[in-house]
Amino acid sequence: MRPSQFFDFLSKPKLHWFDRGNSKQMVASLVGLISMSSFVLCQSPVSDNPIRLASDTSIRKAMEISDFQIRVDIYTDESRPPNATLQTYFTKRMYIELDDQNNRCTVVDPVKGRVTLLDTKRKSLVHLEMATIETQLSRALELMSEQQLAMFRADGQIRQEADGYYSIGNNMMRYSYLPLSTHADIATSYGDFTNWVCRVKALYPPKMPPQMRLTLNEMLMDQSQIPAVVRRQIFYNGKSEELVARLIVTESLTDVDRSRIADVFQWINQYSVITDSEFFK
Repeated sequence: MRPSQFFDFLSKPKLHWFDRGNSKQMVASLVGLISMSSFVLCQSPVSDNPIRLASDTSIRKAMEISDFQIRVDIYTDESRPPNATLQTYFTKRMYIELDDQNNRCTVVDPVKGRVTLLDTKRKSLVHLEMATIETQLSRALELMSEQQLAMFRADGQIRQEADGYYSIGNNMMRYSYLPLSTHADIATSYGDFTNWVCRVKALYPPKMPPQMRLTLNEMLMDQSQIPAVVRRQIFYNGKSEELVARLIVTESLTDVDRSRIADVFQWINQYSVITDSEFFK
């Protein structure tokens, strides 16, 4: 059974998660998930940690965060060039992710309390209110059985592997990563951003229940770390798929970066606002 099937009751889009014949579509579906699937060494079992659906945005809005950026290269085969690259800009006010290869942009705005998704090819966008996202996600999780929920919890503690990676997971999904200690504000902003993207991608394609990722991200923020490398394996029907994400942090924004951010503001003012069903059809 594929992990995405557990949220199929929300809607029934065409899913491309495990289509070996179309790796571009697979990467497009998963690229926004793997970069957020990060965790750190912790002595208590992950399964005992609470799932925090709220992002504590009120706390983070008061923080003074220097502008920085993170590039994420996504690989299905590390001997070849990346299948996709995400560029995320973090400012005091908001977080902006550009996925040029898939003509998408995501803007997380804690001040306004919303997530905006833009389709740069169709020149359209949809606004998703954070409060609505949290309510819908809570209801969706309540509809899942305890057996279904258990399939997306870790089956034990985080452990260190022989290759130096830390790993956690179960018989359906496994994550491994190399930790990178960083400034607490960078770790918090990165975790806050990826948590919101994770929630959106739980409700909309590719519709993956987010329990393990949300828990791991909170642990990561608590340790003031981000992942330098994340590997994710999904197991199904005797098969497995692996994606690798490599993160590069730059603690500054160039004039070119700020020009790209200005372009996003223009798009938000110019693009047609559509419904979520229209955006994802």
